[in-house]
Amino acid sequence: SSLAAAGVPVAVVAKIGRDLHGDELMRQWREAGMQTEMVMRDDALSTSVAVLPVYTDGGRGCWVDLSANDALDARAVLAALAPALPSPTALAPCEPAPPPGSVSAPGFPPVAAVHIGYPHLLQRLRGAELSSLLASLADQQDGALFSVDVNGVSPHTHSDGVLGPALWAVDLLHANLEEARIMAGLGWDGAADYGDDEPVPGAPAVAVNRTPTSSQPRDPTSSQPHDAAAVQPPVPPDAEGALPELRRIAGRMHRRGVAIVAVTLGSRGAFASVHPEQARLQRVTQLHRATAGWCGTDLLLPALPARGSLNSNGAGDAFTA
Repeated sequence: SSLAAAGVPVAVVAKIGRDLHGDELMRQWREAGMQTEMVMRDDALSTSVAVLPVYTDGGRGCWVDLSANDALDARAVLAALAPALPSPTALAPCEPAPPPGSVSAPGFPPVAAVHIGYPHLLQRLRGAELSSLLASLADQQDGALFSVDVNGVSPHTHSDGVLGPALWAVDLLHANLEEARIMAGLGWDGAADYGDDEPVPGAPAVAVNRTPTSSQPRDPTSSQPHDAAAVQPPVPPDAEGALPELRRIAGRMHRRGVAIVAVTLGSRGAFASVHPEQARLQRVTQLHRATAGWCGTDLLLPALPARGSLNSNGAGDAFTA
């Protein structure tokens, strides 16, 4: 809904029940201006329901009945997306084929980005299944960005098989610090270590200069290369001590193929790291253009001032948008 509010065409791909909760979701999606033609409704299933108590410090708990979520798989997602994916067109013998991703069904613009929410809560859309889905989408929709936001990551729910096989295709991965630690093999508190810190193949041997010299923001509409160090704002003092750990986490994710690693730190702000290999960034035209001048750099940004009561529900998805 954050993208839809900004005027970006958004379509929801989900499997829900034909029940009151499903009706309410459809109402809210449509009210937010999102396309719902790709939503799959199943009379035999109930809509996934989560109860999220919000604590006084802004944190939250989560109790969930996955139900219809457990029936969502790569085949169903590809079938739902079919109207928005390029369709084969009959061509004359000498007629050149259109550029990949340039033709889609009437009423649906070509897919520019696919956001996968919470693979840890999608029993049939994780690991090799998720990797297969992203590979199929990359073949059919050249240039689409793939982002993943995680939830439900804990020492009890996470294994490398949940997300590891699909990381090669992820252009943007978002997690909070505890989730990022677990996925990087450091344990929820950072005390364990089940990974490695070998250099990323092809990474520059000399460290990037990350000393901030200006707080002038970059024009987000510009596609011109820029000096990342020249636009980096001052590092929040209370988060600066976390930089070594954050860079270690990002390095491990980059080695698995993730192009941009984003870790939100609550009131301490957010951290983002860009893959050090141009070849990885050049795989997707949009990604290459957006990261011009940022290859191998990272940012630690302060949090925006909070207004009103704290409620973190949907924060990760809004941040990713």
